[in-house]
Amino acid sequence: NATAVNRRPEEVWGFTLGGPITAPIIVDGDQVYAVADDTIYAFSADGHRLWESKLPGVQGAALSGDAIVAGGTEGKLYFLNRTDGKARSSTERGGPLVGSPVPIDGGWAWVTEEGVVATNAGWLQSFGQRPAGRPAADESTVYVTTVEGSLFAVSPKGVEWTVTLPAAAIDGPALDEDNVYVSFAAKNGEPGGVVAYGRWGPMLAKERWRFHGEFQPLAAV
Repeated sequence: NATAVNRRPEEVWGFTLGGPITAPIIVDGDQVYAVADDTIYAFSADGHRLWESKLPGVQGAALSGDAIVAGGTEGKLYFLNRTDGKARSSTERGGPLVGSPVPIDGGWAWVTEEGVVATNAGWLQSFGQRPAGRPAADESTVYVTTVEGSLFAVSPKGVEWTVTLPAAAIDGPALDEDNVYVSFAAKNGEPGGVVAYGRWGPMLAKERWRFHGEFQPLAAV
């Protein structure tokens, strides 16, 4: 039987950053990473600031072995040392980034303000709309939602398929083994919600279910 917890959570440690946090907090072992005010901050698990690295327009970050991968509005994808935050390399392709990069087979993929999926794995493809947030990806396909209200599946061959969402996407999509989940905004008096589309077989690009709620969902989970 579960034991009820009646006490309020206690703050263990805190730190005031240079501005609002603009991407999900990353926790890995004994280190914590946050993105705010064009800066990536690294902390120990007990709240000691380890380093900070300023990157113009950085919007999100991801972990890759002993490196942090991040990009921003100047159009560069950076690989930083996790130990000290110093840039070890960078690549420039496709234009200013939106959201965080995501791993794919052979490298990393990201979306740009101009509606392009760019990669450091040797391919680049346009989908022609404004991305709503961080993409999602499996080994060979990048999934992108847009503020115009579309979901795109993009591969090295181009746009594999696209569907029209019930309304504008609020954030990037989420994946599981079978589905793509997208949160969408309210429209014409109907509340926003979450919709699921199939990823494989006979349900490919077909709507599986839709949920409306009296709220503005921030992301599909």
